[in-house]
Amino acid sequence: MKLHITEAALKGCVPSDKPAVKVFDSEVPGFGAQLTRTGAGNYFVTLRSADGQRRQHKLGAIGKLAAHEARQQARELMASVRTGSTPKRGRPPAAGLSVSDFFYGPFLDKLRAQGKQTETHTSLYRNHIEPILGSLPMGKVTAQHAQAFQEQLRRKPVAAGRWTTQAGKTLSEGTVKRVMILLRHLFNEAKRQKVPGVADNPTAALNLGSEVALVKGRFLQPEDVQRLLAVARAHDADFADALLMAALTGLRRSNVYRLSWTQLDFERGLIRYEPAEVKQKKAFVKHLSAPVVQMLQRRLAAQREAGVQTPWVFANPKTGQPYHSRRCLWVTVRNAAGLPNLRLHDLRHSFASALLEAGVNLVAVKEALGHTQLKTTMKYLHITDKARKQTEETLAQRLLQAV
Repeated sequence: MKLHITEAALKGCVPSDKPAVKVFDSEVPGFGAQLTRTGAGNYFVTLRSADGQRRQHKLGAIGKLAAHEARQQARELMASVRTGSTPKRGRPPAAGLSVSDFFYGPFLDKLRAQGKQTETHTSLYRNHIEPILGSLPMGKVTAQHAQAFQEQLRRKPVAAGRWTTQAGKTLSEGTVKRVMILLRHLFNEAKRQKVPGVADNPTAALNLGSEVALVKGRFLQPEDVQRLLAVARAHDADFADALLMAALTGLRRSNVYRLSWTQLDFERGLIRYEPAEVKQKKAFVKHLSAPVVQMLQRRLAAQREAGVQTPWVFANPKTGQPYHSRRCLWVTVRNAAGLPNLRLHDLRHSFASALLEAGVNLVAVKEALGHTQLKTTMKYLHITDKARKQTEETLAQRLLQAV
């Protein structure tokens, strides 16, 4: 199998009918990855020595080594073999750590030790920080570097593909802020680990903004949700059930797709999430409405009747494992429902806005969404401005009639 190796692409290559499978990179000949049924595996590169002998050289474990980093190591090893020299391996000493050395080494190691997901951090770093600051020594990055980097981000065009950009469109302020916060965390951790040369955080003087950012996206009306669910059911009943759950619970996509039967308490009508299963990394109890409970009970009965043995509520019938993404089907359904550009995450935003417009207090909405901080939920307050204005207009009219 040959494809452009990325972490996301490898997730779709886990074998189900054989112990292991090898995947080869379409960009760098000889570079590949070997995956087992559990999803574990290693990156490797096939080298040919001067006497014509071929041997496979292990680069590192999938999940611990980023795909682009493994690809670069493969290039360097092949270049070393061609020149007849032996490539130097191992992590550089702390005094010589570059920003990339520290990020891909101690920083990501710390996140993994805390049980945190690293995909978003790695993507932000690889796309924005690494090309500009990655090669600089940690101790040489100054406040001037950080300020210039922030200004450069604000002028950076938005990508429209692998090699093109969108004309006239630059990164949103939210993206710039997330990248700069990551850079700040990176240097805070370097200070904590006492990396030589890092006495101060170069981002300390920058104002990264403390104001509450407003939620952006599309907010669906009840009739939009009904139309979306009807179209989904005509295409795929399992997908329609997943969308129903997302719309009526406000759960994130991963928490819907990876829901297991052991998390459900039908008697109390709730789901229990362990810290490792949710974004906020804190135990979370989600209460379910009657339509959601009825849908889940129907699915459980159907699985038992069909003799399906799987711990997952929304299992892929071909693999028995939970779906990672159903992007193609989602695009087909949303377009057929007349909702182009709608994101699956917009169902979560619509759930929150519906609660607020129904008069549910902010603390209750915070608990329903699983937020750990109230300021996160406050991003949704602007959604109800129209409803509040309408209420005040109605009150004013009634008072004037009474005068």
